[in-house]
Amino acid sequence: IRVQSTPNKGSEFTVILPMILPASCIWLDEEPLRRINQEHPFNQQQLSGRVLLAEDQPDNRELIKHLLQQLGVDITTASNGEEAVSHALQEDYHLILMDMQMPVLDGLAATKLIRDAGCKAPIVALTANVMTADIERYKNAGCVEVLAKPIQRERFTEIIHSFLEPQQESVAKQNQSAQAFSTGEQFNNLKQNYYETLKQELHQLRESFSQEQIQTLKKVAHRIKGSAGNFNLSNVSEAAADIEQAITNLERCFYYSMESIEQNIQRQSHNEQVGNRSELS
Repeated sequence: IRVQSTPNKGSEFTVILPMILPASCIWLDEEPLRRINQEHPFNQQQLSGRVLLAEDQPDNRELIKHLLQQLGVDITTASNGEEAVSHALQEDYHLILMDMQMPVLDGLAATKLIRDAGCKAPIVALTANVMTADIERYKNAGCVEVLAKPIQRERFTEIIHSFLEPQQESVAKQNQSAQAFSTGEQFNNLKQNYYETLKQELHQLRESFSQEQIQTLKKVAHRIKGSAGNFNLSNVSEAAADIEQAITNLERCFYYSMESIEQNIQRQSHNEQVGNRSELS
């Protein structure tokens, strides 16, 4: 059970229960993917359009790129916010998928720059931070939708379909046929690559903890929280979320306690000065 409270605004409570998720929430397991496609025929519909994908994590980037390729769209990728702004202002895109936490320039700042430059392309935020206040910030910056990480395939596909047009039937059939050969192999390669990345990030977590690098620890935990669930590692994602939340709670406790200490010192100092003046008089 978690709580996030803002004075004079309200509180948001989150209850997390250990449950077996339905297949619609698992989007990188090959068998559930086939079941989803059978239950939702529109998921197989090929789309026409140009998509800019801004995502700094290579595994997530390749994963989302693969999912977009299955839908038949043209994809341009960016690994940070600065690259995303450059692409968005040089080319016309039907949709921009923008990760909110990226190096060089984060997704929020990149979105504002794109909007300030007059670009009207719809921007969808990709983020593991989906509290009400976070979503409001993204939409105020110019995002039209927010996709939570780990991403649910059904919701992802629904969002993409809402912004892009279907391909002509003959072209769509040709694209589907070409993609069918590599699907299983690509999935396996993506999974194996992610396992290697995860090993490195777990090592980085331990190093950051032992060296008391709090912000790095929080950043890596956040990264794992957003990516592990995409690869059907929900327990890993939840554990990383616990680490991130623990650090957030520590930070809040620290700043609250520091403020309390400073206020008490000021109050005590003031009282002593008043007392000294009374004795002199």
